[in-house]
Amino acid sequence: MGAGKSQVGKELADSLCYPFIDLDKSIEAVVGSSITSYFSKHGESAFRIMEKKVLVEIANKQDKFVMACGGGTPCFDDTIQFMKEKGKVIWLNPDPSILWKRLVMGRQERPLIANLNEEQLADYIAEKLKERHPFYAKADVVTSEEQATLPFILNWLSHAKN
Repeated sequence: MGAGKSQVGKELADSLCYPFIDLDKSIEAVVGSSITSYFSKHGESAFRIMEKKVLVEIANKQDKFVMACGGGTPCFDDTIQFMKEKGKVIWLNPDPSILWKRLVMGRQERPLIANLNEEQLADYIAEKLKERHPFYAKADVVTSEEQATLPFILNWLSHAKN
């Protein structure tokens, strides 16, 4: 959430000549509504089930692609393991203060943080990072915002190919 996955993902996909897939947009196409609306109507548990279903469908249909997934995606069920079986997982790990700056202005578009004030948002970010760390740490590469440049990621991928 707010780590820059879509921006970095698009650049990486363009560089590799792979399609770029935004998992949230794919979910919206399947459910016929916004993530916020679906989340409000069905709750987080139903959303996570749908999220994994769409992820699995895409990964089983597409051969090579770059995907930006939601911050909670790898934390549900065994999704991180599935992601690693299907490809390389990169954790973009910006400083929490950077996440806060990005999220504070656009929180109405994000159902998990829409009703939080600024202090609550900072606490939420810290809590989620701590909670999600065991899943994120399973990524094939962990990179800070400063390192998350296209040359860095391409260099890493060239050395990581099976």
